[in-house]
Amino acid sequence: MIPLNSEFPSQQLNDVLFDVSLEPLFSKFQLQNKYPVEQTVSQYKAVVNKKSGQILSVVSKNYELIKNKEALEMGKIVFKQLYPKVDVNELVPFKVVFPKSLTSANIDLIHKDVNFDMWEQEKWLPFLRISNSYNRTHALSFEIGFVKELCSNGVLFNKQTLKLKYFHDKSRKINLKNDSKEIASVAKQFGEQCNRLLEYKVPQEDMFPLLCLILKINLQVPDERQVNTKTKNLEKLKKIVSEQMAAYEKSYGLSAYNAFNIATDIVSHNDKYKALPGYYFNIRSFFIRPTVWTEEFSGEIVKSDFSLNDYLKPTIKELNDFNEITGFKWN
Repeated sequence: MIPLNSEFPSQQLNDVLFDVSLEPLFSKFQLQNKYPVEQTVSQYKAVVNKKSGQILSVVSKNYELIKNKEALEMGKIVFKQLYPKVDVNELVPFKVVFPKSLTSANIDLIHKDVNFDMWEQEKWLPFLRISNSYNRTHALSFEIGFVKELCSNGVLFNKQTLKLKYFHDKSRKINLKNDSKEIASVAKQFGEQCNRLLEYKVPQEDMFPLLCLILKINLQVPDERQVNTKTKNLEKLKKIVSEQMAAYEKSYGLSAYNAFNIATDIVSHNDKYKALPGYYFNIRSFFIRPTVWTEEFSGEIVKSDFSLNDYLKPTIKELNDFNEITGFKWN
């Protein structure tokens, strides 16, 4: 469990708030038997990091540049719409994720006075994730999620009503005050789902296959060149699950809520664990997997004919098949 701490993310936030500008592009070429010719490329412009001079991307003339600084201020407006009583100047980042190229950024903001108690010693804080890019990899977006105060595990919700999305296009009008009304409060629903998970017991031997299912771990046997790498990754994941299961079991027992906490821990701190291949190609996908599963599983376990054995049967078969070929012992 890694405690919530905004000091390091605050330092990282400064790394993505550099100034950028749209600059004209020129093409220089030489016609046959003539002097070099230089022309303006009128249909495109360059997005330039004004601190380093680096060209971050080449965009069309219709591209609307929204700086990370501007996106951050817009995020504060969205948060204020959701929680009118807060002082947005007291918002702090608890996670900032960006590639080395600095072409995109995910900024997660929390306000420590905005929280809800699920039950005794179980406090969650809603957070706002601001996503922006300078190379069209991400539209400007604002999403609502929850982060656990004691261990900084975060989750996102895969619901259109919980995400505002704006493409970098001059024709797109942004009206944050009206659009943010579309975001519904899901704290009550989230709490009810987590309570159902807490009440549902999961045997220790089923915890690893359940985590593989929640995180959508690819258990197909790869070609011979990748077998060793994939086996090592699964061994690492198995070790992490075992360690975290012991840590969370003290608070939640052998329950489905324990599995949810382990999944969110691994996703939220993959920069430490490095247990999820492909994580940085689609961070959002990994962050919503635990909540997608929570909604689905909490609905399944209330059915009279639900069987955990049947539910896990396909995943266990894949693990056994992988074991037969590679020798990886998952149980």
